[in-house]
Amino acid sequence: MKFDRYTPEMMAAGAIELRENLEWLAKAGIAPRPDSDPGSAHHSANLAAFIIRRNGPGWTADVVFDRVPQGMPDVVGTPEAAPLPSRDAALAAGRLILTMVLSASHLEPEQQPCTMH
Repeated sequence: MKFDRYTPEMMAAGAIELRENLEWLAKAGIAPRPDSDPGSAHHSANLAAFIIRRNGPGWTADVVFDRVPQGMPDVVGTPEAAPLPSRDAALAAGRLILTMVLSASHLEPEQQPCTMH
């Protein structure tokens, strides 16, 4: 899915955006849980990019994963059909998704991050 949706340039910019936002979250005290399940498809070690982009009249945020098993979504993000009103709103929503990924070990299975597209 990510290769159909994003150009190599978008993925490169998204990798930088991911690194910067993981640093921002770490400064806020949000970091990967040491007891999280490394076998999970949406584990923090599989994070590849954080892409915030214009979508029609608004903005969307996507968290992109590498090394995801066949049949599992490799993008978790805000709904394409309901773009957010500003880049800042998309950034905040994307950071919430990143926070859920980083703290996934504290969530019950039914609360794990899921695809929103």
